[in-house]
Amino acid sequence: MNICAVATLSILLSAWASSTVAEIPDHVRVKAAVDALFPEEQFSVWEFVKGDLNGDDIDDFAAVLTNHKEEGERGERLVILAGQKNGSYTLLAASGDFCRVRYHYNMNIQNKSLLVTGYENLRGSSFSLQFRYNASRQDLELIGGNKIENNYEEGSFYRQSINYSTDKIILSRKKNKRYKEVEIKLAEHRLTGLQGFNCRNYSDGIKELQFYINEDFSFKQW
Repeated sequence: MNICAVATLSILLSAWASSTVAEIPDHVRVKAAVDALFPEEQFSVWEFVKGDLNGDDIDDFAAVLTNHKEEGERGERLVILAGQKNGSYTLLAASGDFCRVRYHYNMNIQNKSLLVTGYENLRGSSFSLQFRYNASRQDLELIGGNKIENNYEEGSFYRQSINYSTDKIILSRKKNKRYKEVEIKLAEHRLTGLQGFNCRNYSDGIKELQFYINEDFSFKQW
């Protein structure tokens, strides 16, 4: 954390000295931490969730941040703010350019893992990314992912589920009463970290992701 960020956070903590940490609303705490840790970025907090991610029994924040300082596409990052005993936060990990969904995110922390679900449209088409903390790496790692395309009018869906911990990909397609599922063995590889993570290229080089179940239920490769 730079000197400016430390000073800003110290001022915030002093201003809150008359209140207990529990009395400060979560949205105020996360925004104050973001402003202190990223004083030059002008980030807005789009979505956040609270829970213990690094196993120290202190609640952390996972937050999707956005900014739009100049003309062009908005920036977006997923950050993990690690809670400290004194009520302050340090930056545990920050993605590179995140996924820029068109609709909204849902976030959930359970069993010390973070699930981020992005919705692209009102039909429910979505993707999920699951991250889990690795103490030896001092970072969160991507351990699973899921993509689903829904067509409620046709009563159909297409799903791609990836478990990077067990090295399995499961493809499934359903339309009316017809259903097909294919399991693919994923080649062993190093888990991707959240630090510097980029939604657009994190899966580059995973050749098994080139396979899919076509709309006619045939199994093909791109």
